[in-house]
Amino acid sequence: MLEELVFRGFLIGAFFNASSFWGPIVVSAVLFAIPHMETINIISFLTYAILGGVLGYLFVKTRNIKVSIGLHFLNNLIAVGMMIVQIVMVK
Repeated sequence: MLEELVFRGFLIGAFFNASSFWGPIVVSAVLFAIPHMETINIISFLTYAILGGVLGYLFVKTRNIKVSIGLHFLNNLIAVGMMIVQIVMVK
């Protein structure tokens, strides 16, 4: 929730007007990707930037932070589920 409030709610709301569309999406996507990268490589950057772009698009299109929070939660739930499956399969 905090990431969505910062990268979508605050960043887009504070630095862009309501009529802006692609600018806030691109800026929030890039700024979202940078702290998420474990190593500096293009694949990691693109992975997080695309997710940040989709979340930004949803927020700009709907103007409802709950939508991007829900999708971010679902994304993290799937990632954690895949990690648990890997741990269980190794044992």
